[in-house]
Amino acid sequence: MRIKTGLILLFIFLFAFVNAQDYKKLNTLRQQLSITPKDTQAVKDLFNYFTAPANNISKDTIIAYFKLVYAISSKIPFDRITGSSCSALGNHYNGSGDYKEALKYLFEAEKIYIRNKSYRRLSSTYSTIGNTYIGLNKLPEQKVYYTKSYDIAVKHHLLQEQPFGAGGLASYYGGIMDYAEALKWNAICIGLFKQQKKYIGYCISLSNGAGYYIKMGNLKKAEEFLDISEANLKLANLNYASFVCYEGKAELLTLQKKYQEAIDYLKKALMLMIEDKAIHNISEAYVRLSETAYKAKLYKESADYLKLHIQYKDSVFNETSSKQLLDVQEKYESEKKNAQIQLLNAENDFNKSEINRKMILIYAGIAVTALLLVLFVLVIKSNVQKNNTNKLLATQKIIIEAKQKEILDSIYYAGRIQKTLLPSEKYIEKSINSLKKK
Repeated sequence: MRIKTGLILLFIFLFAFVNAQDYKKLNTLRQQLSITPKDTQAVKDLFNYFTAPANNISKDTIIAYFKLVYAISSKIPFDRITGSSCSALGNHYNGSGDYKEALKYLFEAEKIYIRNKSYRRLSSTYSTIGNTYIGLNKLPEQKVYYTKSYDIAVKHHLLQEQPFGAGGLASYYGGIMDYAEALKWNAICIGLFKQQKKYIGYCISLSNGAGYYIKMGNLKKAEEFLDISEANLKLANLNYASFVCYEGKAELLTLQKKYQEAIDYLKKALMLMIEDKAIHNISEAYVRLSETAYKAKLYKESADYLKLHIQYKDSVFNETSSKQLLDVQEKYESEKKNAQIQLLNAENDFNKSEINRKMILIYAGIAVTALLLVLFVLVIKSNVQKNNTNKLLATQKIIIEAKQKEILDSIYYAGRIQKTLLPSEKYIEKSINSLKKK
């Protein structure tokens, strides 16, 4: 446990060292978290600091610190903050156009919300995933996740979440040019936003509905929707809502061949996006201005707008390319480190194998030496026994030879006595012959 805590503290220290910025409140929260990495309130305070609209921290720093909060809260574990961090990261990456990275965090948030039965957050996450698939141009996935979002919101009576699923489905059907179905879902969306007095969603949904009517050729109904949207923009108080409305108005006026009015609306839309530093939308506004100026036979203005569009498009491309390059470099470094780790593991395995082999040889040498020693002792012992046996046999031989000599001497002695006592053969023969003659 101490090792894990130490690693977390080391991670926080290195992270803070690389990304150090002079934010007094941020440093205070970070220091508090480094002292008590398992303090859920400290993690919560850090998360809330980034989600507060009043702070003036750069977007890159916010993303980096959200990753820090995610990394720490997932180890505690602290599901509520981990899920919120994943959702926030998903939204941030969606805004920057890094849709694959957005999905990675959104799917992680989905797992957490399902596990904790957080249906409101789950419905919102599903609609965000649907939005992400718009960026990836995957229509079937859009429908799946927008439907999930709307169905969960209805099932659990989540009135505030229902418009997002409905609006997503309207966008999906608009994408496949089923405008009648798109308008049906768009009407649900408009009604829900109006009921809840959420004027941002209300204005954007009205502008979207106008777009569907324009596609169907019903310009009168489109104008009605756009007028209502424009009348409520002050209540919405969001540049993007105004941008969508103004673009819709410009499209309608262009179709009515009121080119100068259309250009005026596009310029208003452009200024709002410049204020928001929304490069994608700025590029889009310039190309629309170029097209409309060309139709108005303002060819020099059309060319100027087209050049500006290309410049912004290139900047978007360069930004995306830089991110892709950084991503490739990170993956290369990661693969390089993995290769080094694998090489070190292979070397460790080889060293362990070599050590084991040497140990086996040492044990084998000891065993052979012990065996030779035993054999040497046995040979010496055998030789000693053999010498003792030979000595015993030599002694016994001497004793046997002495006894044999003694026996032979006795036999010879007895023979001599016998010869002395018994008459000779000649005497016996002579005596027998004397008897025969008589």
